[in-house]
Amino acid sequence: MGGSYGLLFFIISLLLIHPTIGLQNIKSHPGRLLGWVSYVAIESFGSMVVQCYWALVNASVDLNFSKRNFGKIVAGAQIGSILGPTVATQAQYIGVPILYMGASFCMFLMVIAMYFYVAHFGAPADDKEGGVSGQGKEEEGVLEGFKLFIRHDYVKGLFAVSCLFNIQVTVMDYMMKVSTPSPPLSYPPTWTVRINQVCD
Repeated sequence: MGGSYGLLFFIISLLLIHPTIGLQNIKSHPGRLLGWVSYVAIESFGSMVVQCYWALVNASVDLNFSKRNFGKIVAGAQIGSILGPTVATQAQYIGVPILYMGASFCMFLMVIAMYFYVAHFGAPADDKEGGVSGQGKEEEGVLEGFKLFIRHDYVKGLFAVSCLFNIQVTVMDYMMKVSTPSPPLSYPPTWTVRINQVCD
């Protein structure tokens, strides 16, 4: 998945340089598909890749490792959440296509890092064939999450809180973007990026 997003960000960065499709064309129009593709790519990245990462980590480490290291992982993620908007505030100097290329490069680095991560930690002991603890264990399928949702009320509560939070964040983000005076298309409004820095 990381490789797919890396390739997508790289293609977007090249298209942003194009004189009619990219940022040099300053005429706004709802039919300019690159903006929509870019928006969907960024929003879906935040929703999907992070969850896939945590699913992989949770499936490949034990409880003791989790207690010792999850705080460090979250701290690293927060540092990244601050550094990202900090670099984005310089978009008018660096250029939006270069920022997309940087994101693409980071995605490919992530794929390489995850390869070495899986090679180092491997599969959890319970999942290895012939493991004692894996015998008699009921196999989980793709619909396991839905089964848990139906069976347990606390999972429904987590779902409700998560949904409400994401709806609220999306509405607030949209309101901030709409209330911002239209900047030049070549760089994002700096004050919205600063708010992201402060919130993270």
